[in-house]
Amino acid sequence: LDLISAAALPIAYLTAHRALFTAGELRRLESILVRGASGAVGLAAVHLARHFCDSRVVIGTASSEAGRVAVQRRGAVATGHSEEDIQKVHGKGFDVILDLMANENLGSDLHLLAPGGRVAVIGSRPGAPPAAIDARQALVKEAKVRGVFLWKQTEAERQMAYRDIFQAFAGKDKAAPSVRSFRFDQAQEAHDIVSLQAQGKGQTEGKVVLVNEEASTVCKASHAGTAKVIDVHAHAVLEETMGAAGRFGPELGESDGKPWFRIGDYYLHGVKYRGSPFMDITARLARMDKYGIDLQVLSPNP
Repeated sequence: LDLISAAALPIAYLTAHRALFTAGELRRLESILVRGASGAVGLAAVHLARHFCDSRVVIGTASSEAGRVAVQRRGAVATGHSEEDIQKVHGKGFDVILDLMANENLGSDLHLLAPGGRVAVIGSRPGAPPAAIDARQALVKEAKVRGVFLWKQTEAERQMAYRDIFQAFAGKDKAAPSVRSFRFDQAQEAHDIVSLQAQGKGQTEGKVVLVNEEASTVCKASHAGTAKVIDVHAHAVLEETMGAAGRFGPELGESDGKPWFRIGDYYLHGVKYRGSPFMDITARLARMDKYGIDLQVLSPNP
């Protein structure tokens, strides 16, 4: 993989792996439904399921025709999001369902599950009304519903997941991850796309990646070098100082009364920063200047 494609791997593929095999307990020949399959995590889940489980039934939903084409390219049967659309292509229950919009789908997921089925909740839009759930469906089917929060993954689990991911890319399906790349001078457009996705108002195939022109040239020419690639996932803003992860976070300390946390050889000092999740880029840069912030990392999972 070149560096631009590789930028799409860590979060998307690690999340998909955890959803499939830890939360979903997916086994060979089981049927799987990915609701929201045209995004980076959904396409990664389809790829891994097809590679490792030889699943007879892999169905992915997408709202647009382009999204459904992307799902089909990864080897899944593509359909719309509704329960009716799904049942038209697969009338039986699913062993595993991965849901990236559980605030809308969780009640429907329980209807679509086979007895003993598992639901892995990957995404649920903040602030959205809760899904209506018929608890009896979970009772009579002895269903499992489990959340997927990547930052709970241990180092040992991460290493095992990466071994599986690298094996998948060494297999018969060597297609690179779906990536939509933007130059630095297109950062506003990239930010707008991901912001709309966060509000459920837009969709893009795969991962949005911001890359400078030097990186693009180097990656296409040699798949090597020191080009810088930045993964853009900019639909939420960290509101509190570093260290909120507690014992699940990195090493914490304090120097001269200022807290820091350490990642490898880097010591990072947090700045308490508040802003709208969808702040205008000009206002964001002005706020960064005010607080002396050189680089702002935006994450949907602070």
